[in-house]
Amino acid sequence: MRPSDVTVEEWEEALENLPCNICKKNVQGDDDKLLLCDLCNFGFHIFCLTPPLYEIPKDSWFCDNCKQEINERRDVAKDTLIEEQLINRKRSILLDESQDKSERDYDSGSSEPVQRKKQYSQSYIDIYII
Repeated sequence: MRPSDVTVEEWEEALENLPCNICKKNVQGDDDKLLLCDLCNFGFHIFCLTPPLYEIPKDSWFCDNCKQEINERRDVAKDTLIEEQLINRKRSILLDESQDKSERDYDSGSSEPVQRKKQYSQSYIDIYII
């Protein structure tokens, strides 16, 4: 449940009844020791964590499951960026080759070579890269 999904009253009631995700207990008066993950909104007693915390962090805090998910998303994004950079680099090299390279050809009836640029279509380049 997210705060934006419910009314303020419903959210406050949910917080009052929120058990610790580790010990599964909801002890009266433990509100100042119950930490919420900023991603999944599960509650965790600061003394149930490994290692335990001695106070509620002032900054954002994520449980181990959410930290792992964040890191996996970051790794996928990084891999995708690297892959896109490689594709763009290959595309750039092929385009440069098509503009800079030329093939020598002979016109019929002439003994002089004719410079003709090798042309690649964009679709050829895209197929070649993939």
